[in-house]
Amino acid sequence: MLSFKHLTTNFMVRRLLIDHTLLFPRLIWLFAPMVLVVNGFSPAMLALIYIAMYLMYVFAGAIYFLLAQVYLRPFPEAFACYVKTWYVTLLLPAYKFLLSWVLLLALLNRSKSRKWQGRGIRDELSAIRETIRRDTKHIIKSEESK
Repeated sequence: MLSFKHLTTNFMVRRLLIDHTLLFPRLIWLFAPMVLVVNGFSPAMLALIYIAMYLMYVFAGAIYFLLAQVYLRPFPEAFACYVKTWYVTLLLPAYKFLLSWVLLLALLNRSKSRKWQGRGIRDELSAIRETIRRDTKHIIKSEESK
């Protein structure tokens, strides 16, 4: 059962919730420029806005990068390995943009809701008992025929 405590303590639940929540605003920023340009908005201004947004995402990534360095300072080997990946900070916004497309396509291409065809514990236990009974009979028959 999903609870508020589960939401605040489980990293994967939080990550999925954030990714799915932020997908819609990303889509707006993806398709809104077409409407804006048609309605007379300057394409040059739109390009500047996108560049500014990208730089803000890089700035946020740089802050995370610096914060991770602070936490890794006591571990020199991990720190040295992490510092070598500084260029990822510049590429991360583009990577997240591509992943949002993958997430969107996955959500749109979901053909039908999935239902698990699992059996209950009683059904599983009776199937196990039946398998053991059948195998035991087979072993006994093979021993008697020898």
